[in-house]
Amino acid sequence: MKADVVVVGSGPGGATLARELALAGVDVLLLERGVDCRRRFYYGTYLGALLYCDRMG
Repeated sequence: MKADVVVVGSGPGGATLARELALAGVDVLLLERGVDCRRRFYYGTYLGALLYCDRMG
């Protein structure tokens, strides 16, 4: 398995970084240790990331 960049963790920062790099044409591998990638987001927990995602569409 080869990638230009490996991002460890799919939290708000890792997922955002992986997305932005991929949109820029970088080959990205996103790794997540957690077993449940569908975890719930609670109001205010990731407010900054949610606002960023809203702006990015």
